[in-house]
Amino acid sequence: MASELRVNTLKDASGNNSIATSFVAGGSAKAWASSNQASLIDSLNVASTTDNQSADTTYAYTSAMANAGYAAGSGSIGPSSGTQAGATSYRTVATGSIRVVTFDDTKDANGRFDTAYQAVTISGDLA
Repeated sequence: MASELRVNTLKDASGNNSIATSFVAGGSAKAWASSNQASLIDSLNVASTTDNQSADTTYAYTSAMANAGYAAGSGSIGPSSGTQAGATSYRTVATGSIRVVTFDDTKDANGRFDTAYQAVTISGDLA
């Protein structure tokens, strides 16, 4: 039989720094990942990445989101460590995954380029 713990407020070990459990459940990232586009470096609720083509990566969630209206944020580091990358856009946002494309107008004819490091954060409700 599963056990259940019901609390309204969480505190640190010394009894300070309290926070409501509703804030933790509602305000925490539901998924995040860091990758080199071809493979995950570290993640939460992200099962895998797919390198679709140059600068085009899909992140598949372990547990789906409730709907495709969630908020996503991402950033990247350029093709060599320490160089700044261009903008990222979301090509496909679905309940089970998000597809991210990285652009820089100074790169190839499509403005796409692979990055050395990419990070994605997802906030919203899990299904």
